[in-house]
Amino acid sequence: MSNPSRIVEEVSSIATENGPGSYDRAYQKLQDGYDTILENERLCSPDQQVDQAKVARQWQDMTDELSRRGLLAGLSVAYLKDNFDRLDTQGRKTGHLPGPDGMLTHSEIRQEQGHNKVFANYFDNNAGKKDFFFEVARATNHGNTRKVIEHEDVDKYLRREDRSNRKAERQEDARHTMEPLFQQDECDQRTLLEHINSKNRNGRVTVREMQMYLDECDRRNGNPDSIYNEKNAAFVQSILNGEQSWNRAGDGFQINKLARKGNFDALNMTTAGAGQDLKDNYEAADEMYHSKTAPVDESFTEKTACEELDEKPKDAVEPEKDCADKGEGCIEVPDSIFKVRQGEGYWHVAKRLLSLNPGDKPTNNEIMAATIEMIAQNNAVRTDVHPNYKPMLHTGDVLQCDIAKLCAAVPAAKRILGR
Repeated sequence: MSNPSRIVEEVSSIATENGPGSYDRAYQKLQDGYDTILENERLCSPDQQVDQAKVARQWQDMTDELSRRGLLAGLSVAYLKDNFDRLDTQGRKTGHLPGPDGMLTHSEIRQEQGHNKVFANYFDNNAGKKDFFFEVARATNHGNTRKVIEHEDVDKYLRREDRSNRKAERQEDARHTMEPLFQQDECDQRTLLEHINSKNRNGRVTVREMQMYLDECDRRNGNPDSIYNEKNAAFVQSILNGEQSWNRAGDGFQINKLARKGNFDALNMTTAGAGQDLKDNYEAADEMYHSKTAPVDESFTEKTACEELDEKPKDAVEPEKDCADKGEGCIEVPDSIFKVRQGEGYWHVAKRLLSLNPGDKPTNNEIMAATIEMIAQNNAVRTDVHPNYKPMLHTGDVLQCDIAKLCAAVPAAKRILGR
């Protein structure tokens, strides 16, 4: 695939995977995409000459977008890992003979030329009081710390990024389960969290406060036009039952702890007006997570007519992704949505698909309905060839999904995807 925006989507998806070596694989995907762009340009040219200026603009577009998403740091360290031996050409001390010594200095990295110079330059970027080179070099403390980068510094930094990806995904899942707490009353504009934290605004929601809320719901008979409705009452009861990962059964919860679990913990509820501030912080944390893998704006260099040369298996079932004639609300579905990542099942793919519209988040029941339909579709496709096929997924599998059938079977998919 040579479309720069699609390359960015795929690189972003891999870089934020919940699995080891995510940035290593993302860097290789980016390099493969660059090579494909070069090859397409060559094939499109009557004299087999590459328009280097156009390729440079496309590369700049891609790396600028990856930088905006906060992914260029990890990709730059993955670049260092992949090119360490090539860059390691001189001794660290004056008078040493030229040759590798297992350590990279600023000057060695700065020798990089060509399209990879964007990664080499990143090590000169300021990161607090020091540059990014210092940030990576201090990952380990072997006496050479802060002056040179060693293999172990690179490996430790990338392992830390993998752990950060896993933590970010857990936090996103936690925020998803907390979502009802931040729904607002149409009349007084307070959130559900503020309603149940009504007795003592002290940063803690007690069992008594939640029970008072449930009693008020009963008194109002589940009025669907207010915050005191059956849906919210069921959610509050699930908190008391210990069904939420951030709270024990029969116990209250600290709002600061809730915020830490969801990675929006810069504020607390004890300050004046912090209710709205906390909601804003919750939404900002969620937006930041999704911005890393959101579809890319079509602001890249125009494609040539030759750039649709990607070969597809003749017997492949093509998912419906085209929004032509589907209406303004139709959402494009990138191919990367259906690629299975490490540790994933049908549920994860269905959730990723139904989360394409940030303004309309699916419920667990809606995700389950989409999961069942996707299992049925893949089972139908694959049992024709493999009679004993079982719906078990492996990393790298690409699920087949007829979007039209999915939307017909699952109302949430029709609503969210705009079909």
